[in-house]
Amino acid sequence: ATNGAGAQYAVVREKYAAKKPDGVDVLSAAACPDSAVTALLATRKAEIKAGTRVLVLGASGGVGSAAVQLARHAGAAHVAATSSQVDIMRSLGVDRPINYREENWWEIAQYTDDPFDVIIDCAGGNDHFAKSPAVLKKRGRFVAVVGDEPHVVVKSAGQLLKFVCTSLWRPIWTTFSFSSPNYFMFVSGSSGELVSSVLGMMAEGKLRILLEPSSPYPFTLEGVRSALQLQLSGHAHGKVVVRVSEEK
Repeated sequence: ATNGAGAQYAVVREKYAAKKPDGVDVLSAAACPDSAVTALLATRKAEIKAGTRVLVLGASGGVGSAAVQLARHAGAAHVAATSSQVDIMRSLGVDRPINYREENWWEIAQYTDDPFDVIIDCAGGNDHFAKSPAVLKKRGRFVAVVGDEPHVVVKSAGQLLKFVCTSLWRPIWTTFSFSSPNYFMFVSGSSGELVSSVLGMMAEGKLRILLEPSSPYPFTLEGVRSALQLQLSGHAHGKVVVRVSEEK
């Protein structure tokens, strides 16, 4: 693979690399550069501080499970999260797990009466932003890690126009609206410095990488295919990891 995906070895620029600290297992370290770094950037974008009330949508995945922990670490006073894995959410420090199979987060009286300051959307789809004003303060911050379409496939000019308008226009008009939450959509990036920050928090016990229970998958054609199918299904509970080789 040109960029190293699905390969045994990859060439990485030094500025993107970071040394794994002692005490951090290899699988968790391998799983953190993408999801945990994205969660770190999302919580920074959300400007979470002491007293902030936060809702994380899609908290079972790699980004969401890291985001709830980082929100707490940043000083959030109350963290709620949507996930069917209620016990896991509580173990990560979530105050109010919301089982989306049993209740709608935008209809919970506790939050319609006392709205959130921040919503971090790690799930996407289902008109989340349109529903958010019911439980998000008027000038609250809606940070979209995933947009209205979790898997963007553009097949027509109309679809392209819709995607562009959502990505560019919505953040602009919500900035000047006095009655709508602020909408932020960002493209995540990474660097060795960011990865080092995440690894440091892991080594200090401040961040736990949630791994999909079926991981690691073997580095075989069938193993990689199964891992990708689970990832694309949107039903993974944590990071999906492929073990390329045994630790030495």
